[in-house]
Amino acid sequence: MIYFWIRRQIRRVMKPIPYKTADEWSRRLTGIYVLSAWCTLGLVAYNFKTYKEKARKEDPTFAMREQMPGLYYGRVLQAQNMHMYDLSGGKLTKTGVYNRDEDELLKRSDIDFFGEEIVKDEEKN
Repeated sequence: MIYFWIRRQIRRVMKPIPYKTADEWSRRLTGIYVLSAWCTLGLVAYNFKTYKEKARKEDPTFAMREQMPGLYYGRVLQAQNMHMYDLSGGKLTKTGVYNRDEDELLKRSDIDFFGEEIVKDEEKN
């Protein structure tokens, strides 16, 4: 309803554009849209690549998430008797079983939740 009212108000004020001019501007805008979409795609790909490189350097859990995602998410979800599977080459293979009670890293007091060593304040200075 609002669309028709706005359209009627605009048509009352504006004069019609010739078909040739409208087609020419449509082609120009199409080129601009394609160029901006291509640049945006490149920017997203660049940010994704640099994020992964930066995350490898700064985030201590990033390597563990990439190498052993089942173990990492088992700790995050605090899973009991979680079965881990690997899907590669079109084959599904069982990788192992994660049980929170048997996780040796979580039993140690100098290791945090994600398996990184805790640095005490005295050791930092």
